[in-house]
Amino acid sequence: MRRIPIEALRERAALPRPLYHECGAVLIPAGARLGREEIELLARNGIRKVYDLGGNGEVGVAVPASGVSSLAPAPAARGSGESAGAPALARAADGAAGSALGAAGEPLVALPPEVATFQRERRLLLHRREVERALPRELPAERLVAEPRSALREGPLSELLARGRGGEEPGGARWRERVDLVRPLPPRPERDRQEALARREAQVASLADVYAQLLAGQGGEHTGLLAIARELCRAVLIDPDLLLALCDAGPVDAVGYQRQALEPLARHCWNVAVLVGAAGLQLDLGLEQLVELIYAALLHEVATLEGEQPQRLGERVAAGPAPATAAREELRRCLGVLRRFERLPVGAVAVAVALLGMVPEGGPGHFARLLLAAHAVERFAAAAGGLGHGAVREVAAMAARRELDPGAVRALLKALSLFPVGSWVELSDGGLGRVVRPGGPDSARPLVWRWDGTAGRAGPRAGAGMLLDLAQRPDIRIAPAAAPDGVLDPLLGF
Repeated sequence: MRRIPIEALRERAALPRPLYHECGAVLIPAGARLGREEIELLARNGIRKVYDLGGNGEVGVAVPASGVSSLAPAPAARGSGESAGAPALARAADGAAGSALGAAGEPLVALPPEVATFQRERRLLLHRREVERALPRELPAERLVAEPRSALREGPLSELLARGRGGEEPGGARWRERVDLVRPLPPRPERDRQEALARREAQVASLADVYAQLLAGQGGEHTGLLAIARELCRAVLIDPDLLLALCDAGPVDAVGYQRQALEPLARHCWNVAVLVGAAGLQLDLGLEQLVELIYAALLHEVATLEGEQPQRLGERVAAGPAPATAAREELRRCLGVLRRFERLPVGAVAVAVALLGMVPEGGPGHFARLLLAAHAVERFAAAAGGLGHGAVREVAAMAARRELDPGAVRALLKALSLFPVGSWVELSDGGLGRVVRPGGPDSARPLVWRWDGTAGRAGPRAGAGMLLDLAQRPDIRIAPAAAPDGVLDPLLGF
């Protein structure tokens, strides 16, 4: 066994053996990457040395002979039941949280705080790396036909539609379990909350800029939209609750003067993108699918950027089928805007075509059904002045009448709960609370942050209150409520 100072570690694409903490917990498993970011995480969390139990051969080490200490076997962690000849081995696989487990699944020893923090931050790092590698299926936008045919079974458009819908079925990525390991609970650090607000403001402003360029007949910034889609995908996989709460953060003031008219459209599309991303997470879509679906949501209103009196795509579809000539005209305008991009994800084209009603037999594909449900939630939320119980109830009623796809609505309800994340509720035992996380199987019993009556009045204090898990408190009932007067912090309670 060797003790290795972190200054002696070097980057490796794949470790041949795991690296351990002195308590016996696995810090980085065998086969995992040891990069500069991991080494920096170790140092930031005060972990100055790691252990290699193999003893022979390199495990990401580049030091003189004096830099690596050959040690007598370290004592076992207390209560581990291991012999005194080696550190207690954490049997948790990569991504496991909490404490090291024995063969019977019983905790061996509680992890030191620095190890628990390192493991969580490393999981966030792995999330970010995976999202950065996720690329949607793309095609040159100039392949879009300028004058679409009435029969979509012919020509390039039918080929693109078939390709787009063929990659929309859930891929079984099972992200939900992994997300549950990293999603934080209140109180979040004030820095994280302020950074989330700043990112949302910058993304909405960037969307308004892209829409302004399209409205002026200029080319669209594919890389800019892809960056927003990736960032939203990463946020959904790390902290979906905070992202959903941002949907009610209100208008964005950072939009330039010439872009102000497009800020409501950009904010609407951003909210819909967040909702479809959260729903896609519940459906176990793959990373590439999530990025492509979010990208399509950012462009789902693109037909409003052409024509003197454009209509929103979702509203037109919800109003019922349009005459064939009108639908073809809307599709022509929509594709005319999309052709200004250098490249586009296939799914964005498939969704645009489906939302315009121009689909062959079989109806809209999976992405379009999700997007229609999210669009309806956002439309009802905008009419009610916020994303609350009323919007969810209206959408659930539409699903019961088969006006929206029931599967898509169920995915949204799992992500939001019947009392949506971010909404305020009245507690039957008195006082107000804010929903900060969906509940378990019962979507009517979310996790609620009880407001203490003072937080947010003198300043944003996310931790001033207490958490109530209504799944464990059957004696408490909740009802929709308005936000308390005088509280301006959009992320209060988070």
